[in-house]
Amino acid sequence: MREDQLKKFLQENRSSIDDEVPGMHIWSNIEKKLPGNQARSITLWKWTAAAAVVLLLIASGVIIGLSNNMAGNQDQMAMREYAETERYYVSQVNEKLMAVERQLHDPILKEDLRQLDEIYDELKLELVQTENPNKSEIINAMIMNYQTKVAILEKVLERLEEAKSTTQNESNYEI
Repeated sequence: MREDQLKKFLQENRSSIDDEVPGMHIWSNIEKKLPGNQARSITLWKWTAAAAVVLLLIASGVIIGLSNNMAGNQDQMAMREYAETERYYVSQVNEKLMAVERQLHDPILKEDLRQLDEIYDELKLELVQTENPNKSEIINAMIMNYQTKVAILEKVLERLEEAKSTTQNESNYEI
């Protein structure tokens, strides 16, 4: 009975109740729920995902490019530092070698130095040809090669000085 009274009330007062028009936000909510609009939201989602992938690829490329550039700059700095170090050791080797050659002509010493030069040349070739990102190991080996040469020449000079001082002491005792 209550339903009949409600129906009757609605029929009698319909004109006074139906005077409002729904707002645009209600119609847009209704449109979103319609089956044809689901395809639009899926298409929008696909385009958003594609744009995110493209953005990710661009960002990755930029990061990789920057890291390669930084590695290249580090290699250049290491090579400049090595060039300075090489000049120093070349002058040290030449200076000590001249001092030794003034006092001694030893073919064994020359052979040892020649072998060290061959090892150095191999290291230099490896440095140029390698794709190894850590070239500092090769550079350190090249520096150690120079240090070994200098150490050998210093040892020879020390022994020559010892022999010289021993000879002078013996000659002092003879007087």
